[in-house]
Amino acid sequence: MSAPFTGQPLFDTAHYLEDLSDFHCHPSIPTFLASLPQPLTTLRDDYEISRQFLMKYADVPGTFSRFRGEVQRFLNYLWVTTKRTLAQTDADVVTAYFKTLKNPPHSWIARGVFSAFTHANGLRLPNRQWRPFALRSSDENAVYNASQASLNASRTALQTFFKYLVYQQYLLTDPLNDLRRRDRRAKPQLAKDLEIAVRRLTDWQWSWLLETLVTEADQNPKCERH
Repeated sequence: MSAPFTGQPLFDTAHYLEDLSDFHCHPSIPTFLASLPQPLTTLRDDYEISRQFLMKYADVPGTFSRFRGEVQRFLNYLWVTTKRTLAQTDADVVTAYFKTLKNPPHSWIARGVFSAFTHANGLRLPNRQWRPFALRSSDENAVYNASQASLNASRTALQTFFKYLVYQQYLLTDPLNDLRRRDRRAKPQLAKDLEIAVRRLTDWQWSWLLETLVTEADQNPKCERH
């Protein structure tokens, strides 16, 4: 049995991104950050640079939703599981994270899709049913299985995030560069006897394609999926 989930949602909808600059509507977030073992000032800096990254996509609903989900999932993993900060993120951390994407702890999976925060007494409170991963099947016996498309989308979101952090000089290097050189594959575990030998794009080719499409969608709303 996996350990209880001790993280929490970190970013609300785009409508509340400005409010998250001082947490006046989200008191649970600074409380959560203060409960972690890392230096609080560093965690606050990590949070703020991540919020600024998401602000860039606030007007592009589809992209914002995907990037918000991935960034808050990665930060939960980074802060809660590895006990590290963004500056301490290296290729090994990202490699382990991609393994978690394929096989997350049971306590990190919600049976259904739940909003990150709920409204009560003028405040935005974390939804206790929210988890970083969601099992969308109504079958009670269903198990979580990350699709290749989902893994590629996660990789693309992190590529964009890390590039931003390097551009802002928040990180000295992009931890995904080492993974690119290693050509580590992040794909679900499939039975070998079900695999069909076909010519396919590599994970990094898919990531480049997805990143190109996301960039085009940011620049041209007509390219955004509706």
